[in-house]
Amino acid sequence: MWPYLVLVAILLVAIRRIVQRTRRWKANRYYATKHGTKDPIVLADVLRPEGGNYDKETMRAFQEHRGLELIQKRHIAGGYTFQTHTIGGRIINTSEPENIKTLQASRFEDYSLGFRQVALGPLMGKGVFTTDGKDWEHSRALVRPNMGKALYTDFSTLEGHIQEMLRHFPKDGSTIDIQDMFFKLAFDASSEFLFGESVRAFEAAEDSDEARFGAAFDYASAETVRRLHYGPYLFLYFNRDFTKACKTVHKFVDKVIAKAVARRAQGKPNQYIFLDSLMESVSDPQRLRSETLNVMQAGRDTTASLLGHVFYLLARHPDVWTKLEAEIGELNGKPPSYEELKKLTYLRYVMNETLRVHPVAPINSRVAVRDTMLPTGGGPDHKSPIFIPKGQKISFPTYVLHRRSDIYGPDAHEFRPERWGEPTFRPGWAYIPFNGGPRICLGQQYALTEAGYTIVRLVQTFKAVEQRDFTRYKESVRVSASIFGGVQVGLIPRE
Repeated sequence: MWPYLVLVAILLVAIRRIVQRTRRWKANRYYATKHGTKDPIVLADVLRPEGGNYDKETMRAFQEHRGLELIQKRHIAGGYTFQTHTIGGRIINTSEPENIKTLQASRFEDYSLGFRQVALGPLMGKGVFTTDGKDWEHSRALVRPNMGKALYTDFSTLEGHIQEMLRHFPKDGSTIDIQDMFFKLAFDASSEFLFGESVRAFEAAEDSDEARFGAAFDYASAETVRRLHYGPYLFLYFNRDFTKACKTVHKFVDKVIAKAVARRAQGKPNQYIFLDSLMESVSDPQRLRSETLNVMQAGRDTTASLLGHVFYLLARHPDVWTKLEAEIGELNGKPPSYEELKKLTYLRYVMNETLRVHPVAPINSRVAVRDTMLPTGGGPDHKSPIFIPKGQKISFPTYVLHRRSDIYGPDAHEFRPERWGEPTFRPGWAYIPFNGGPRICLGQQYALTEAGYTIVRLVQTFKAVEQRDFTRYKESVRVSASIFGGVQVGLIPRE
């Protein structure tokens, strides 16, 4: 029976695609006549291996941890806006700043997140990161004022987590995977900020609720990306381990929420807790769980990915470490206040440049909810507007946008923080590490503040960071990007 149901489902998808193509052809003729739209070029087969195809090549590249490099090659060959035909249907690919501005701001209402809610929903529910329309507006209205309170005026809690992390660093400068340390740090810091209690990633026993929650959250987060790749064929996906992991995550968070309800009944806590603040507007436990998990997913991964890449680059650019050390040295070894942290200009340049060459979210996409247009990229010269039919998926890789040599210059692929101090340097919509428009990341300042403070404390603790891994850069792209194999460095303590 099951094979027949699968066959029927595939036939229905095929029929739907035929209907969509017929409708698109008619609408395309209308837009071409009225607005002068032209289809973007179809990416030539020149980049495909013999006997291969687009989908297999893409899958192989990401399995070999060079997927972003392949995407960049395709965009250069395709003039930065082109169309491809995949097993999931036609995709329009663009890394043009004007098109991205249109997607994220000027015609924001014309686009949705597409399959993200379906793919991520079983883990994260309905929240600010997974929803569209009225649901998204409601979530953003709930989360935004609470994230505003996240700006640190007191770093004592974060300092405690950093000191716990440092206790797990080797004292003799031997090799350590510092990326793993940063993910644990970010998990501890974000869980305490959100729930009022840390998951104790550095010290929790393997059979503890906290450890089970952490493992389940990591597994389910990775699996959501696999679900996204299925697109319209997500109905073919089934994984009992994913379902089990989601239940483990939900059970842990539900228990934390129950504690928060009891804590609230006894009086307000001394420290700021996101969940407690959210409960002033929300009483539904499931909604509380969804919103906190959405913020945790974005907040933890953003901070850990940024820190991991910063130290990957610092280990390979000792001159940048020296300049950073000189600026931070003005603090005379004491932990910075929030105001002092904001004045560290070169530190900001380092974080900005890291997010440029290695954005946390290197690939993004939208799906049109109505017939609309992109302003440029159509035709052989890539200058005409493009008709975008309802249901059309558009992929826009931040990784490619941030490395365009025609925008950033011939050294676009190089890590050079000083570019951010040049008076004529104004990247505008060519730099979107936290998205832009109405969906700009609410936790942007939270992540930058937490990462910046952590960098300062490590530079104050160690006199050098040494590269210990000399293999090529290998990305691991999940919900966010990290470095496959970790960041192997040696940190030399100050005497």
